Amino acid sequence: MGLDKIAIVTHVMRFLNASDREVASLVCKTWYEASLDPCLHTRTVIKLKASTAAIERMKGLSHRKSPHLVVLFVEGGGNSSWVVTEMARHLGLHLKTLSLCGCDVIEDMFINIVKHCPNLHSLDLSCCNSLFMSGNFLSNCDRRETVTGVLKKLKKLKLNSVRYLSDVLFNRLLDCTPRLECLSLCGCNIAFETDPCNKENKDSISFLTFTNLKRCFEERSDFLREIDFSNTLVTSQALKELSTIPNLKLKSLILNKCNNLSDKGLVAVANSELPLESLSFTQCSNLTFASVASVTENLHSLRELTFSDMRIMPDAVTASLFSSLPNLCSLSISSYALTSKGICSGLRDLKHSSLTKLDLGGCAEVDDDGVRALAEAGLQLRELSLRSCRSVSDVSVSLIPVAFPELRKLNLSWCTLITDFGVLGLEKDSPSFEPKKKQYHTDRFSRSHGELGFFTAPTFEEKITSIGEKELEKAIEARGCKGLTQLSRLEYLDLSNCPHLTDLSFEKGLSFPNLRNFQLAFCRNLTDNGLKALANSNPNLEVLNLSHCHLITNDSLTVLVSSIKTLIELNLTACNKLGNKSLEIIAENCRRLKSINLSMCGMISVGAIKRLQQSIPTLQTVEFGHTGSYLAPLSHPDFF
Repeated sequence: MGLDKIAIVTHVMRFLNASDREVASLVCKTWYEASLDPCLHTRTVIKLKASTAAIERMKGLSHRKSPHLVVLFVEGGGNSSWVVTEMARHLGLHLKTLSLCGCDVIEDMFINIVKHCPNLHSLDLSCCNSLFMSGNFLSNCDRRETVTGVLKKLKKLKLNSVRYLSDVLFNRLLDCTPRLECLSLCGCNIAFETDPCNKENKDSISFLTFTNLKRCFEERSDFLREIDFSNTLVTSQALKELSTIPNLKLKSLILNKCNNLSDKGLVAVANSELPLESLSFTQCSNLTFASVASVTENLHSLRELTFSDMRIMPDAVTASLFSSLPNLCSLSISSYALTSKGICSGLRDLKHSSLTKLDLGGCAEVDDDGVRALAEAGLQLRELSLRSCRSVSDVSVSLIPVAFPELRKLNLSWCTLITDFGVLGLEKDSPSFEPKKKQYHTDRFSRSHGELGFFTAPTFEEKITSIGEKELEKAIEARGCKGLTQLSRLEYLDLSNCPHLTDLSFEKGLSFPNLRNFQLAFCRNLTDNGLKALANSNPNLEVLNLSHCHLITNDSLTVLVSSIKTLIELNLTACNKLGNKSLEIIAENCRRLKSINLSMCGMISVGAIKRLQQSIPTLQTVEFGHTGSYLAPLSHPDFF
């Protein structure tokens, strides 16, 4: 009967988020045991240091049966091998993903860890240079057989930024992973040019060559699904050779920050028979819109596309992104040259679209016309980012909740034209912001620098908005507008540096029952009244960023932390009116806080910060650079 009770409670907990499950687990022993069921921890990640002091914590964590482990640090000294063995013994049986990124592990430690992890699907050895430095890694046949037996289920391997990787070492490791599907070599030193002296194509013992990689890809063409060549010297010729490998079933190719890559390489990939579903090529300085045009013309099976930094983006190419890729679910573009005209053209005759995520962050020329076209196209978006779209105004903000009611994530940061009117759904009454008249300056500074405002000190006392609060309140009462509050499923909202927002937006228009992450950095018109309203209307917040909201005081912070018990991360950078009392309030109420940033809070003392660290056992990171008389940043990571 006891098992039946636990099973019932476990089933109910499936419908709760992680924070609510954590609270529910404290009710009684039965509920605690139910909360440890592995089906509830498929996304739980344990982060810890492999040190002697953490052994007892590891024993306790073994009951959680979490499938994900990130080792942040491996303690040096004579006990290091024993520590990692104990860690793997307690946590390894249920692990599916293991990250040793940046850890100073040697071969013996690696063997002791993986032999206790028989179910690994993902392994991250990025920056583990000490593991490969000697050149003898897995040179022993018996050890290779041991690792092969353990890693036979491995599907994903990350070797990012490993400096001592060679053909010989790479082949030894890959021979132990017969079912590998995803390989990441981001930042590795790979020789893509053929060595004329190596006529016999022998495996190099000093560096990794593309010739060897290609041979490995040919042998694994039936299994390999994803390759990441980001931040390498990959050439167009290498991509041409990759695209001609027979029977290669590659579905994802990542080529970010590849400055040696030209349009010829992307065109060759697009024209090949690779069944690509995901493609990313951001910050590739030599690529032009010709690559994008070739992709949209040939890769109709694409589901995810990410690119940036196109100096020229014709409207016809922009239109093809929306009209020629019917299976596209996620589109991320960051290009100053992209315009609303191209978006409107591509969506004009659109009959069906699978798009659920759209990121136009950094597309400064996208304006209200482009957003209106998106709204009228009938897209079922769940994530939308218009970050730094400086021409987006209240008109767009009013269209978003009506057109995309299923949104989970919305990013409007640095859209500086947004006001209370848009947030409250009163777009018809929104003010128009005229450009400032040209100012003339003395010969002491150049005219261009003067106009950019390099020599104008910020005036924080200035109230930017010129909209009367009484006028807004009357309009709200008369029309009954809801604005952004119609997005009842919203979980993430970023309004950073929307300087025209005032307390009225938070009192009347920013209430979300499911909101978890709220970013309000540089909203400098937010005062105590607005923060109190925010605390009362958003009870489930876990992450809150109030950086440079310089008008908030201890009074509103008291209401905030007493109303929202779920806070995990809090950023109070440059909130200069907060004092030591605020930390006492946080210590009393935020018992689940894991991270806090108090940098540039001049009225908070270092002693008060240290008392805060001692008061909250869950606190992992405390940043307080330039706080009081303290000038250097300091963080205190804990074990998990």
